Amino acid sequence: MTHKVIQPEGWAPAKGYANGVLTEGGTLYVGGQIGWNAQQVFEVHDFIGQMEQALRNIVAVVEAAGGGARRHCAADVVCDIEKDLPGASA
Repeated sequence: MTHKVIQPEGWAPAKGYANGVLTEGGTLYVGGQIGWNAQQVFEVHDFIGQMEQALRNIVAVVEAAGGGARRHCAADVVCDIEKDLPGASA
């Protein structure tokens, strides 16, 4: 089985993970997307700004694999509610 590593053009190389992996069957797995830009620099330091950047990063990986933002079917988002959104779990 052949997998293709997806690396958006102009992005700094991923270290210890792949931004995306496209399987032979056409399933794209996206991982490691956080709130930094293509050069791995945090331009914003608040939760909302970093979440927006992380979502832009996901779209960039999907597009680099030949897809579009409207074609994904599932996404798991992990965040530390207590740290990132104090009082949200109360």
